[in-house]
Amino acid sequence: MSQQPIIKEVIINAPISKVWKAITDKDQMREWYFDLAEFKPRVGFKFQFEGGTEDKK
Repeated sequence: MSQQPIIKEVIINAPISKVWKAITDKDQMREWYFDLAEFKPRVGFKFQFEGGTEDKK
């Protein structure tokens, strides 16, 4: 199985500083996306998350 990166491009109508915080701050990420055990905003950092139903939170 080939492992290709997932690339998504979007335009967000918000200040750069607010967007950067939303995608690099662990607490902010939990608010809009998912909870991570660990996250560091740097190239090559690997992380995992698990999806599921609401009762798996």
